[in-house]
Amino acid sequence: MNTKSILSVLLFLISLKAFSTIELNCYQPTGSQGTPGSQLLQGAPGSQGLVRTFKPKTIPRPSEHINFKAAMFSITKSSVGVVSNAPFYSLFFDGKIDITPGGNKCWDLAGNAEIIDEIDNQIGVDVQSISGFKDCNYYKRVFLSVLGQSITAHEYYYLDDGKIYAKGMSISMQTVNGSGITINVPEQEVLYAPSKPVCYFPLTYDGTTHTIPPYTRTINATLAGASGLGIPDGTAVSYSVTFNDNYKVLAWGGLQLIDNESPVNALLVQAESRTVETILINGAKVPQSVLSPLKITQDFASVSVNYSFRNMTFPDNIAEFGLDGDKVTYLTTTKTIK
Repeated sequence: MNTKSILSVLLFLISLKAFSTIELNCYQPTGSQGTPGSQLLQGAPGSQGLVRTFKPKTIPRPSEHINFKAAMFSITKSSVGVVSNAPFYSLFFDGKIDITPGGNKCWDLAGNAEIIDEIDNQIGVDVQSISGFKDCNYYKRVFLSVLGQSITAHEYYYLDDGKIYAKGMSISMQTVNGSGITINVPEQEVLYAPSKPVCYFPLTYDGTTHTIPPYTRTINATLAGASGLGIPDGTAVSYSVTFNDNYKVLAWGGLQLIDNESPVNALLVQAESRTVETILINGAKVPQSVLSPLKITQDFASVSVNYSFRNMTFPDNIAEFGLDGDKVTYLTTTKTIK
């Protein structure tokens, strides 16, 4: 082989080595703030080259699926499936959740979350023993405020006519106390008037705000310990709330939860609820002078906004949270996600 041929081979081998070096090192290694594949190494203008440190690209831990890509998708009536008797996790979440519109995102909620409570049987499908809700598909445990005090109930849902509806609630007998007043809540079934559409199918990111027709729920109770306010013990009271709700899909992407091995496709939904609370005794509005000592306002109007994630295999929220500015005030998730 002549000198010219040997020189050509050497130059070719050197070029292959240089090409391999660029491919292996064109990304910063993963770090606490780094995102694999996000930063290209570049030399200074006019430089002849760049000194590179050879480090293999690290394999992300399960909660670092930053390369997860979810195609924009729609949730349809035929695609949802009910999770039976799924437990809920209430989580302490010290971080921020990206709620800016659009996709594709990857929400890693595992990195900043800590389980603070686990409640079983929050969701179920056995509704046959509840007379008013035999046509429903599943229920969910909910917490309600009645005259400023918290009670528990089960809310029942059914799928029909291209929508998920909430039909109403069943409430077991319970007693709560506040401001020296005892509120006795009897066992009852509360039907919404009319049934509340929770979700219109298909659910997808399209910039549309969906308005729910106004609906009302009324919970009946009796009072004790309010004789000083002119209310005899055993007086029947009705607590009625009228809702004006709307929702829209803000974004889509991958959702990483605390006990998932990989992200799941998810839609981020923003829901707004405007409510008016009315309190009746024997069918008549309670005077404000009676309610003021209880720190309750007649016809009190409020607006609340919360956020939830939904995916293909669960007809309701797989994770729900509230925000105060950009601070997460609560975060509740289901345990079983498929």
